[in-house]
Amino acid sequence: VAINRERQMVNPLLLEVINLANQKHSSDFQIDKINILIVDSKLPYSQAMGFNIIILTDGILKNATDEELKAVLAYELGHLYHKDSAILSAIIFVYIKF
Repeated sequence: VAINRERQMVNPLLLEVINLANQKHSSDFQIDKINILIVDSKLPYSQAMGFNIIILTDGILKNATDEELKAVLAYELGHLYHKDSAILSAIIFVYIKF
């Protein structure tokens, strides 16, 4: 129940950020392809993982304003757009391999 309420709060903000990103950068983000994972933690934290996952904590959702959340979502979408997780994984794999 709480998760649904948090998703209802995040989805309109995410949609706004996605629409802006798609207009300004010719990206093709779609809200139904971005998975938002909400972690039960008081610490304000966010992270992009893989190709379509954004992790947000309760701490950031409860303490950030809508504008701050949009900034966080835009920042994490940037990581997804540039495939930073995949690149970092490749670098770590190569480093550990040799």
